[in-house]
Amino acid sequence: MKDSGPIGMDEIRAPLLRDVLRGKAASAVMRVSSGSMAPRLAEGDRIKVEAVAPRSLRPGDVVVFESEAAGLVVHRLIWRDRPLGRPTRIYTRGDALDRMDRSVPVERVVGRVVSVTREESRFNPTTRRDRLRCWMLAAGLGLRRWGRALFGRYRGDGREAG
Repeated sequence: MKDSGPIGMDEIRAPLLRDVLRGKAASAVMRVSSGSMAPRLAEGDRIKVEAVAPRSLRPGDVVVFESEAAGLVVHRLIWRDRPLGRPTRIYTRGDALDRMDRSVPVERVVGRVVSVTREESRFNPTTRRDRLRCWMLAAGLGLRRWGRALFGRYRGDGREAG
């Protein structure tokens, strides 16, 4: 039998983090290891993560989720499907990135970041401005999608393409 090599740390961290969040502690502290959320989160910041019910996720929240490609990811929630019901997918993006992530099944959400500690200061990872920016971004994405669906089947001269 061929040895598949060492188990990746994220293969251990994600289930361990889930177990901790479901236990009595109900929260965990992690270190940020990427600049994808700069300037709000910087490499080396400590973040406190708590378990979250999918229905309580709101645009602007900073969430921790499992990505098949990158392991544990900490990005901002831009939108979730079914805003009035139980969501099945979330749409996220790193603050420092110019592209949206691929949509993520809600089952892959591990928790929500509730506080950030940098040196001696502690702050909330989400401001009203962050929430407003996410609503505006989501609205813009929705309008473009609706526009493509409505006008995408017509050519520039108003006649139906095809």
